Amino acid sequence: RVDRDPPGSVRYRLADVRETGAAGEWQVVAPPRIGWNTRPHVTVPLPEAFGVVTPFRWVEIEGWSGSFDPAQVVRQSSFLKAWDEDAAHFECSDPLLNRIWDLCKYSIKATSFTGIFVDGDRERIPYEADAYINQLTHYYTDADKQLARDTFDWLMIKPTWPTEWASHMVFVAYTDWMFTGDTQWLHPRYNGLKTKLLMHRVGEDGWVHSDKKTRNRMPGVRDIVDWPQGERDGYVFREINTVVNAFHLRTVQMMAELAEALNRKGEAEIYRERFERGIKRFHEALWMEDKGCYRDGIGTDHASAHATFFPLAFGLVPEDHRDQAVAFLKTKGMACSVYAAQYLMDGLFSNGAADHALELMMADNDRSWKHMVESGTTITWEAWDQKYKPNQDWNHAWGAAPGNLLPRHVLGVEPAEAGWKRIRIKPHPAFLTSATGKVPTPHGPVSVAWEKDANNFTLACSIPEGATAEVFLPTMGTESRLTQAGPPLPVEKNGDRFSLGQVPPGSHRFTVRTSSSD
Repeated sequence: RVDRDPPGSVRYRLADVRETGAAGEWQVVAPPRIGWNTRPHVTVPLPEAFGVVTPFRWVEIEGWSGSFDPAQVVRQSSFLKAWDEDAAHFECSDPLLNRIWDLCKYSIKATSFTGIFVDGDRERIPYEADAYINQLTHYYTDADKQLARDTFDWLMIKPTWPTEWASHMVFVAYTDWMFTGDTQWLHPRYNGLKTKLLMHRVGEDGWVHSDKKTRNRMPGVRDIVDWPQGERDGYVFREINTVVNAFHLRTVQMMAELAEALNRKGEAEIYRERFERGIKRFHEALWMEDKGCYRDGIGTDHASAHATFFPLAFGLVPEDHRDQAVAFLKTKGMACSVYAAQYLMDGLFSNGAADHALELMMADNDRSWKHMVESGTTITWEAWDQKYKPNQDWNHAWGAAPGNLLPRHVLGVEPAEAGWKRIRIKPHPAFLTSATGKVPTPHGPVSVAWEKDANNFTLACSIPEGATAEVFLPTMGTESRLTQAGPPLPVEKNGDRFSLGQVPPGSHRFTVRTSSSD
């Protein structure tokens, strides 16, 4: 049975069936959308030929006479025409993680029907933070890049209100460049990105300032930190906001690279100098050595998880303080929304805490992707559970972060240079025993498969023509050694990794063995 009185903004619709004229054929026509869209003036329109598109998961049929076979029901669905189901793949030794990745992949496919990354069906409009997470997961589940580009152009004309959402426009443009290497698309959009750096709020002291209007007030532009409000881990808003300034520094750092790519060397140098001054000031004023974390802002000693995991994900934490930051975050759990979990997971995976990241992802509570999967949902949610956001969408792809996190970190595949000219393969196996997958690039797919047991770690990879790879393999103890199939490549041992640079196109196989396996 379908719930006819669903909670929040979850919708139940009653539709009549119409005889189509063909013998024994009937058509269900969805009723018009009435009274559910909170911002109808900016909703992404659909072609008239689509009629009314009503996303649904479950259907109940009543009044049917005679025998019935479910195969008699034919469903029409709408999604991106360019979608390539075989462009990407991920599978590992844990069945739950496989279900989570499949859920996230389908979420991207199913929410592509407007041709723009929309925030779900309640509003059907794009938001900048949503768009960035959509983009990352789309790039790891499909080869299309135009959907993200069309969303970027839409949001440059119709921006939304949160402070940090503006920063995400730089993230989207930078990610497009890293994944395509296309400066032709970037060039006419570069000057527009300068308006997203919050420079109009930077004081003579170099900080981004948040006045009373931008500190947790509606309407208008305001600092958000996380959404919904209950997911902020008690964040204390101050004039110098740690999260806002972390976003500013990361966008300035990205703009230096984008300016360099466009041969605007003078601007690149200005951005680099601003970043270097800013990162020094950021750490000196905001790091609390006794707690091993950052404060929420100048004038408070409160330390939310957000004040530390955003800087950690952005690479702003000095190397000799990262272990402290990770240890602090391990005491917090999933103290953020499904949106901010993208950054929490990034920070943990990239700093030696893959086990903890996967444990959070698979936790047996209502703040995990395990909870989503076991709910029976087919698309990721806007929030961890109905109780955390009573008006949440049940089809919201900003909750699809594992769709990019698992291939990026567990499989270990990322672009190391714009356009995937150089590929980084750095798996984080954690407690898993195997993973295999395929990631699309402009040169063709990168395929990786690794296996691990008590004595060996073996990785096989296929690098497409036009690219080289740098491969980082986990050591198997202090006395472990690496063997290679084929012509030997130079190997270095750095900490807990063996590293190989300039791995050429073609198929390769590497094995790390413990001394006991000799």
